[in-house]
Formats: sequence, C-alpha cells, structure tokens
Amino acid sequence: MSSTRSTAAPSPGPAGPMQTLEATFRALTRGPRPLSLPAEVVGSVMEVAPGRRRVPLDRIRAQLRGERAQAVAEVVWPELIRRAQRPHARQWMVAAAAMAAPSLRRLIARRSWRGLVERADLEQEMLGAFLQTLLSADPDDPRAYHGLRRAADLAAYHLIEDARRHAHNTVALADAEHPEPATAPGAESVTVPGPDETSGPGVLERAVRAQVVTAEEAELIAVTRVDGVAVRVLTGGHPARMRAAYRRRRAAEHRLRKAIEAESI
Repeated sequence: MSSTRSTAAPSPGPAGPMQTLEATFRALTRGPRPLSLPAEVVGSVMEVAPGRRRVPLDRIRAQLRGERAQAVAEVVWPELIRRAQRPHARQWMVAAAAMAAPSLRRLIARRSWRGLVERADLEQEMLGAFLQTLLSADPDDPRAYHGLRRAADLAAYHLIEDARRHAHNTVALADAEHPEPATAPGAESVTVPGPDETSGPGVLERAVRAQVVTAEEAELIAVTRVDGVAVRVLTGGHPARMRAAYRRRRAAEHRLRKAIEAESI
C-alpha cells in the first residue's frame, strides 16, 4: 500500500511597504477607469495613440527609465505634485510614491544597511519622508522631484547611521565592561546568536523571569521579530518614538545574546 505525503508550501512573509505600494498602484491603474493623466499633458514627451484622451500612470511610469526619461519627468512630476496636494487626494499621493518607487529602490541598493536595519523599516522611513515632503513641495520648482528623492535618501541615511552608531556604542561598552580574552591564532571563532535565535517565546519568557529583559522589552521583540510588525507601524510612524524603539530593542537583544552565551537563561 503506497501513501502520498503532501508538503504544504511555506507561507510567504508579510508584504513589505514597497510591495504593498506596488499592489495598490496596480489596482489604481487597472480596470475600466485607471488613474491617468490627460493626453495633452504628456503628448509632447511620449507617444500617445491617436484618439486617446488619457494615459494610465503605469504606462507613463515605464517611460521614466527610457531614453526620454528626463523630459517625461519634467512634464509629469509637476502635475503629480499638484494633484497630490489637492484636498482628499490620497490616491494621488499613493500614485506619486509608486511612480517614484523604482528610483527609491535604487537608492536603497546603493546603501549599506543589511545587519543594521530591517528593509521594511527602511522602506517605511523613506516613503514617509517622501510623502511628507510631497505635501509642501513647490510644483513650479523644476527640481521639486529631486527634492523628494533627496528627502527619502536622507531619511534612509539617518536611520542607518543611527543604527550604526548604536551598534558601535553597544559593542564598545560591552568590550569595556567585559574584555574578551586573547584568542590564539587559528582558534575557532564564536558565532553570536542572531535575532531568530534569541526571540522565541520560550526564550523571552525565561529572560523576563531572569530579569535579563523587562516584560515591555520582551513584548517589543516578540511583536516586531516574531509577529513581523514593523517598528514604524508599532510607533505610529513618529520618528523619535521609532528611534527609541530601535534603541530599546537592540539593547534588549544584546543582553539576550549575552545571557544565552553565558547559559544563564
């Protein structure tokens, strides 16, 4: 008698901010009434089929990386900024961010952020800065779009550098308080457990009982590391609260690693 064993496909992780933005953009630019711009606005910089009165934004976005990208951007972005600044223009704000998303992804790729911040938090920080700057941008300024990109890039820079400084200070403090013994040449190095190894529910419960972390710190780690809730969502997107949450989580995880290495929990 033969049996067939079925293997369930692994469930995908939560969608990141850019993925969610892209899905929303696709919904806005599909169907019988896609979000679009009048043909007379873009007709001078891109080919428009005869008789077409409006051009969907996804088709316009495709032109922002072509040979005439600069000319298209100079025409399109003032119009996008004006529409996004109108009252009750949430869909145009989403559209503007989605139109810039490919460029923002390239900015992320240029920065060294892995091991310091989570990509989802980095994307949220950049999109938040982009949208906040969008509300006050001058659509008549020919460099307005560059200002939006610069704001997003600076937000990424500050988030990464804050994380880098904190990591450096934490290591320096730990080294000062607990100097490592000299290691003989060729000795095997010790791998410090990462977040996945220090954030299991059982580990956190034992750490709270041992007073390695507080109940609030354990909750922060569980919600953001285990449940996958972005720090930005947890703190309502407030920059100061976000930075404080990152600092609390890193300090708590550092104590967790030390306790696990010492086998005290």
